[in-house]
Amino acid sequence: MRVTIEEIDIGFELPPSSHVIDVHGMNKGELVDSENQKSNAIHFDEQFSRQQGFSSPVATGMTSTFYANQLLTDFFGEDWFSGGSLATKYILPMYFGETIICRARVIGKEKEQAGCRLDMELWAEKPDGQKNMVGSASVLVRTI
Repeated sequence: MRVTIEEIDIGFELPPSSHVIDVHGMNKGELVDSENQKSNAIHFDEQFSRQQGFSSPVATGMTSTFYANQLLTDFFGEDWFSGGSLATKYILPMYFGETIICRARVIGKEKEQAGCRLDMELWAEKPDGQKNMVGSASVLVRTI
């Protein structure tokens, strides 16, 4: 964490992270094997995706979740691994080649015996602000 817990208040926004959607990023976020690719061709096969009415392969929803998790890991480090929770909902497809920007904002802050609990709203969006994923996260930042 680059700032102290005292500097974080309701409304604080974590530094956003930006990524271009590609197969490499999808494979980092999921365990993808050749069998999985065959059964989920819409996510990997350009021709099949176009036949289904999409402009290119559609990123899996877990890709957005992976990048949101990475944002929280980068900011909170070990505290995220030892007590963070994340819930996401996918609301708009993302396509290969598109940019995704993950963001999180603190909406709750409460002292606990072992530290301070931060509740956050989080989302992933395109550069034009159109959201493709929304969710929530919570982390106990240990101050002891």
